[in-house]
Amino acid sequence: MDKLEIHYTPKHGSWLNIAEIGLNLLTKQCLQR
Repeated sequence: MDKLEIHYTPKHGSWLNIAEIGLNLLTKQCLQR
């Protein structure tokens, strides 16, 4: 269980990073239009 928790935390963090990058790209596209 410990190993799974350690694995899960970075995955969750990276997913949040991807979401943030995606939102940034969307806002940039909206501003460019």
